[in-house]
Amino acid sequence: MTLVYDRSFLANSWKEIRPRWAWYAVLAFPLAVGASLFLPAVMGPSLGRNTIGFNLPGISPWEYFTSQPFVFLQYLKLTFLPFNLSLDYGWLPSRNPARQWLGFLMWVMIIAFITWLWRRSKPAGSLALIAGSVMSPTSTILPLQDIIFEHRMYLPLACLMAGLVSVASLKAGLFASVDTIEADRTETPTPPVAAPSLSARWLFVPIVIAIAFSVLTVLRNYEYHTYARVAQRDTENNPDNPRAWVQWASANEYDTPEPSIQMMEHALALAEDRDFWYAGTRYKWWRDLGDLYFTTGQIDESLPCYLNALPHSHDLLQETEIHFQLAMIASIHGRHQEAEALFLKTLEGDQSIRADVLAAYRAHRQRIADSQQLPDQSNPVKERSAEQQRSAFKPQVAS
Repeated sequence: MTLVYDRSFLANSWKEIRPRWAWYAVLAFPLAVGASLFLPAVMGPSLGRNTIGFNLPGISPWEYFTSQPFVFLQYLKLTFLPFNLSLDYGWLPSRNPARQWLGFLMWVMIIAFITWLWRRSKPAGSLALIAGSVMSPTSTILPLQDIIFEHRMYLPLACLMAGLVSVASLKAGLFASVDTIEADRTETPTPPVAAPSLSARWLFVPIVIAIAFSVLTVLRNYEYHTYARVAQRDTENNPDNPRAWVQWASANEYDTPEPSIQMMEHALALAEDRDFWYAGTRYKWWRDLGDLYFTTGQIDESLPCYLNALPHSHDLLQETEIHFQLAMIASIHGRHQEAEALFLKTLEGDQSIRADVLAAYRAHRQRIADSQQLPDQSNPVKERSAEQQRSAFKPQVAS
């Protein structure tokens, strides 16, 4: 961005920039160090939880690249018509070949337009180049799991507004034209220009626009007074976005969990139909729905949820927590041999939840002893600490 500004407003040619190459080397050094640390991570294999990288499951660099021109159109629409804003759009990448090639053609047109603008007017072209450089890390070939997010347009929007204000000011006669600026840089004498007078109509237009946008901002802030309302609005604007339904379910303000259960079921059905899962969500959403069923006493309904979550666990802790839930379900249903095997397997898993698992396992064995289905015997699990020798408590959902 500094180089573009230098060439557009300070230097008359690239040759004039050469004496300043050392300064640009200093500016580029942190970028080079950052790239050397960042590129290996995004080039490596996906671990299931990655939200950025060239090997993200379900999205390729080509699909991401050809999706972005349609995202740019959405950003431009929201710039001038800020209606139906969303925190989470949930757009899918371009998968249709015809749409992908259309996106590629739009990229060609964007590059051609910026090139023409740069040659026609360095100041105007610099705004487009700076906006493009700001958006390039998140809006070109490096896939992110979300192809659209409004905050990516915040800084580029400053360039767009600067261009619009400059054009409006030129039309109103507030500033000298681009040709006059170019003439001043080349020391070409120009005739004096009388100071322009600002007519009332040019004051009226920006004031009306500012008031209208201010009212919209106040109304939107009032509408978003709770997180549940934000999530609900996202589902209204993007009804096919499963993550928006999950967020609304997690912000449940109802007296019963049934609405949350219905939202989670709907979200999972949408995700299965779209065949696209955000990082880690296939495990988490099935697990969350299973926990909702389990905590409301719907044990039979929770079992298939946990079984669906198990193959998509990404670490030992997640796998251990699912085995813990399966062990308690088996214990509740009186399948004592199955519960015994699952409890022992869970105790061999992640040790961060061992205390909870051990307490639930003791309660399980105590219930068997009380029912006289199994003679009371010493716990075969070796005690590890005084904390693990606490009194038994009823099984509960693992944290």
